[in-house]
Amino acid sequence: MVGSPRFRTKAWAELEAGSGALAAWQKALAEPAATAANVAADAQGHFAAGLRDGSGRTFLAVDRFATRTLCYRVDGGRLLFSERADELAGSRPEIDPQALFDYLYFHAIPSPRTIFRGVYRLPPGHFALFDQGQLTVAPYWKPRFNEVDPRSFGDARQQFRQMLAEGVAAQMDGTRPAAFLSGGTDSS
Repeated sequence: MVGSPRFRTKAWAELEAGSGALAAWQKALAEPAATAANVAADAQGHFAAGLRDGSGRTFLAVDRFATRTLCYRVDGGRLLFSERADELAGSRPEIDPQALFDYLYFHAIPSPRTIFRGVYRLPPGHFALFDQGQLTVAPYWKPRFNEVDPRSFGDARQQFRQMLAEGVAAQMDGTRPAAFLSGGTDSS
């Protein structure tokens, strides 16, 4: 468990605040009506979650933009996972030729592929469920663009400022805030 998930469901949010993210994930996944996709979609913020329950079922999820990475590999009927692909590559890692091509062509290796053959990265907004030897990887979130009724520039500006203030407030953790304007914001 890495990052800082924030749950929308009140009971899970209260448990996360009091007992930590792991307890909240466990409680959420143990509820009979909860599906892996619904539990992952309920979490906001930046996170990579991986947990195995007593029956051997394994749940993995990363945030909507995969700011925290989670890699996995199926080996001998078991799902292994880690934040880093090299930790799963084994003692004699094989380079994936397509990943090498992707790196040279795109200057990056798009998920789910990693540089190592047989080791994969969970894509943004996805969860994985490994149960009884079967691996399911699926999205729990997809970006949508819904054109809304046209509004005035003043109304849009006010809504944007409110959303920006709420987003910043949600990330505040009691420390002094700072901003770096080298991420394209200043030049756009």
